Amino acid sequence: MSNGMKSRALVVTISRTLQALLSLATIVAVFLTFDSFVFTDNHKVYRFITIPMMFTLIVGTAGFLFAFLYSLFVLALDRIQADILVERIFDLLLALTFVLCGSFMVGLGGCASSDPSQFHCSTYSATMALSFLSAVCFAFSLIHSLLTMEIPHPDSIENLVPRGNYGRASSPYHGHAVGPSPQADDTLTIMPRGKFGSVQQGQPRRSSNEDNTDELVPRGKFGSIV
Repeated sequence: MSNGMKSRALVVTISRTLQALLSLATIVAVFLTFDSFVFTDNHKVYRFITIPMMFTLIVGTAGFLFAFLYSLFVLALDRIQADILVERIFDLLLALTFVLCGSFMVGLGGCASSDPSQFHCSTYSATMALSFLSAVCFAFSLIHSLLTMEIPHPDSIENLVPRGNYGRASSPYHGHAVGPSPQADDTLTIMPRGKFGSVQQGQPRRSSNEDNTDELVPRGKFGSIV
């Protein structure tokens, strides 16, 4: 492996690891923003959450699964060959959705004295910061892939060789009788399967390589003699 490939592999490993950690931290921050409470009517435990935070939880889960599975199966175990185009699409979508989630949370405003006691303002601010940091990490992976990788053309990875036999076999068989290979070209040894005319009676049999066109007579009756 060349130095360029090693450096790229190191950068990808670090970026995917940071993405998984930041996405996981975002999920934890969402759950810690509000304390749980017990509803007096049924004595069940509930937790407040806003709509932007719900979307942040979904996006954070998607980002964590993508980065973690990529790090495990592509980088660590080398079980899957990642498709460059699909990888870029995931990075773009996750970067955009993290930015949107952070922007929506900022749009709700900061902390206020009227906030409920179950709400933790510092954790809410940390959730916003983690959303933007996650977006930066996924955007970095996208830009790094665009600068260092090229989508391979199908002709460069597939063998576009004709499937027929065009030409004679390179090594004819000699000596002991061995049947021809299924891949060998036997075009010159193929004989016609029908009889095209007949040799006149009384004439000696000639070699198959000699021309006996003048001795061929038609086999059918073409009209009748008056």
